[in-house]
Amino acid sequence: EEYYSCQYVLRGHDDGISSLAWDPLGKKLATCALDGSLFVWDALTATELGRAKKQKFTNILCVKWSPDGKMLVTGSQENHVDVWDASKYPILHMCSWSGHSAWVESVDWSSDGEYIVSASRDCSTMLWEASSLRSQNQAMEAQVVDGHTADISCVKYAPDGLSLATGSYDGTVIIWECTKHPFEIKFSFHAAIDGISSISFSFDSKRLVVGGK
Repeated sequence: EEYYSCQYVLRGHDDGISSLAWDPLGKKLATCALDGSLFVWDALTATELGRAKKQKFTNILCVKWSPDGKMLVTGSQENHVDVWDASKYPILHMCSWSGHSAWVESVDWSSDGEYIVSASRDCSTMLWEASSLRSQNQAMEAQVVDGHTADISCVKYAPDGLSLATGSYDGTVIIWECTKHPFEIKFSFHAAIDGISSISFSFDSKRLVVGGK
């Protein structure tokens, strides 16, 4: 029987940690917290590589790496989606996108790095063209897709990039067709749970696991 032991304890945030994410190579770790701070750590040595903090105090709720491991995207209680340059340190704030009218609870990056998707308590999912970051410090106008009747708690791209899943506190999961813009609903189902809090695709994109209350 295999047991796991704690290797390191990473300290630096002044409030509860809300989200964390491994970089694509598994060598760095990004953490964000309710004090509005964002950290990047060397996962092999447990040393801090860089940090940043929202200028206006607000809780950061979620964080994800870009596929190339050079940028981070976060969502906050300020209703914004923020993109950060984590290719060098200190971490630099690149831009802030507004469009949601409530907390941004979940974000994800498409596997090709072209799009960022955000899910909010305003019951909407927004699609941002991340490729525009290469030429200008802003995103193209976001596309909004609606389908849930309550706060959306989680959003996740399938590894093959063809589908997107969203989960909501209304207990439903929607699978979206990503090859068409705006997204179209492939199918939806009620997960028999009083509110979805987490979703994840299998590596081959053929299965989806759902967690909630």
